[in-house]
Amino acid sequence: MDNEETNHKDTHAKARTSKKYWTGIWTRNALPKPLDPHNRSVKNIVNIRFHELFVKYVSAFPPKTKAIEIGCARSQILPYFIKEYGFHVAGVDYSSEGCKQAENMLKNEGMEGHIICADMFDMPSELLEQYDIVYSGGLIEHFDNTAEAIRACASVLKEGGLMITTIPNIVGMIGFFQKLVDKTIYDIHVPLDRKDLKQAHEDAGLDVIQDSYFMFLNNNVVVLDNVQNRLLYIFWKILLSGSTRVISLFEHITGWQPPPNRMTSPYVVTVAKKIKK
Repeated sequence: MDNEETNHKDTHAKARTSKKYWTGIWTRNALPKPLDPHNRSVKNIVNIRFHELFVKYVSAFPPKTKAIEIGCARSQILPYFIKEYGFHVAGVDYSSEGCKQAENMLKNEGMEGHIICADMFDMPSELLEQYDIVYSGGLIEHFDNTAEAIRACASVLKEGGLMITTIPNIVGMIGFFQKLVDKTIYDIHVPLDRKDLKQAHEDAGLDVIQDSYFMFLNNNVVVLDNVQNRLLYIFWKILLSGSTRVISLFEHITGWQPPPNRMTSPYVVTVAKKIKK
């Protein structure tokens, strides 16, 4: 990809974002740390919950399983897949800066992976039907045709392979707050609830084995990057982070997880398999 166009090869899956948008985000923020399930502190509860999800579905796969993340910019998941499961990993992203940062995430951990800068709607032929596990996080909700975006991700999946898709729950409280804080960020998302995401996977020809809301609360999903007023930023930061910390502390102390739901859950998760022909 040599330009900053927002349209992909498949015009039915027009993106609501551009490479320019994502590159701007990646260049102004420091690299995150890889997902670390061994840090049991309150601040790490989101990573712990995602680790529990992955353990449930990918821990049975043997070492050297081939796993790929679509939309892998500055991936926290690829180093985790290597360290925890011994997978052979790859990643695809259409932002060259995002790919560079994904490579740096691996390099900083002394790890190697195959990072490919490509449009997911025009996948390199050598990737097609080569992977046992496909993961995407916060990706497919940026395309108007959700099923086409999922089908593009699934094109690299082997028959019988596993696809894990996570998106922000923009139809719930997260979306409500995001609209108040910065509607331009809200508008780059297609609002999808649990049933919508499940249906899109089925429309893409996949067999859904789990569709659910994920976690009870994490208001830190709301993006505050564009809030220019310092006092307003502080207000939202205290409100959103404070409410999240209260719930996280409650879970940490009691060991009880309030049930996920359409209103307060920060994420929607679908796990599906590629049906054998």
